Amino acid sequence: MTDQLLTPAQVAERLQVHPETAALWMRTGPLPARNLSSGKRRACWRISEAELDAWVKSRPTT
Repeated sequence: MTDQLLTPAQVAERLQVHPETAALWMRTGPLPARNLSSGKRRACWRISEAELDAWVKSRPTT
């Protein structure tokens, strides 16, 4: 079974943050996302559900 790749908008909805915040985290490193674009295409950032779940579980609770 393959893990679904999530868009920044889907990540934002799951984390309850603004979509631009999720996209920033995906581009700059806090989230272990990858850019699937090739050539001159606009960036296409994605993160798997499993990676997002693992990232959320690794965060300290407040």
